[in-house]
Amino acid sequence: MLYHRFAFQDQKFQWHNLTLFMAAFGGICLENTKEARKQLVSIIPPKLLPDEISTMDNLYPLLHPFLSDLNKILTVRDVATRDIAREALGVELHPKLYPRALKYLDETTRAYEREELNEECLLFLEQVQYDCSLSLSC
Repeated sequence: MLYHRFAFQDQKFQWHNLTLFMAAFGGICLENTKEARKQLVSIIPPKLLPDEISTMDNLYPLLHPFLSDLNKILTVRDVATRDIAREALGVELHPKLYPRALKYLDETTRAYEREELNEECLLFLEQVQYDCSLSLSC
């Protein structure tokens, strides 16, 4: 049982690091895919990278689910997980990804407008407000 707990904590720590790395590195992928791939391979051995990254010319299809999932994670019950998503969408996010992240936040906000106010909606708005206040104070 103790091993399982440490394995889970290790996986969560790895997810935390990779999420923040992807948020910071994602904008570079938009600038120059080939250069981004070259820089990524200089950090991570090619055998550890998924095949899709080594053969893909357009990385937009990978950014869409990443930013969409981060947006959804803002409303999970686990506070530490929400904090990581908020950090990734805020201070760690590459400036080239701001328009896309704002698009997802706007879409989610508009979807909540059509619903009755509930706990998930309020939690989402709280996270967005905090993220925006951090961004504006920098």
